[in-house]
Amino acid sequence: MALSRSSIGKLAVSGYPGHIFVCKLRYGYGHQEYIEKLEILHSWYSDLNAYLPVLYKGREAEYVEDKRCSYTDGKVSISQLMDIAGQAIDAVYEVYQPAFEKESISGQERLFIKSLRSIKEQLDIITAESKIIEGIKTGGDEFEV
Repeated sequence: MALSRSSIGKLAVSGYPGHIFVCKLRYGYGHQEYIEKLEILHSWYSDLNAYLPVLYKGREAEYVEDKRCSYTDGKVSISQLMDIAGQAIDAVYEVYQPAFEKESISGQERLFIKSLRSIKEQLDIITAESKIIEGIKTGGDEFEV
C-alpha cells in the first residue's frame, strides 16, 4: 500500500500505539531536514517513554528486570534500552548544526547521520520487543488498531 505524504495525516489510528506507528511511517519519508528527523525520533521516544509504563503496569519487573530484550541475548532490559535511546537523542540535539542542512556533508555531519540511524534502530528494537504496534493492521485503505 503506497502512502502519500497527505495520507499519513489521515490514518485512522488512535492512542499511543497509533501515534508510534505514524512516527515510524513519517521518519525518512520524503525530503526531511535533519532537525525534522530528530523531532520525529524524539516524538517516537516520548510516546514510548509515556506508554511503556502503562503497558507494563502491574508487570514492572518484566520491563525493568525479568523481561530481557531478546535482541541483546538477555543482557539489556527494555527500560535500559529506553535510557540509552534518551541519552542518545539528547546527545544528538547537542551536536546538531543548521549547516548540516546544506548540500555538502562534513565528517561531523556523517557522525550525526550515523547517530540518527542508531537512534532509529534502538527505537525500532524497543517497539518490536514491547509489541506495542503489533496489533495494527492494514485493511485496504484503512488501518485498525
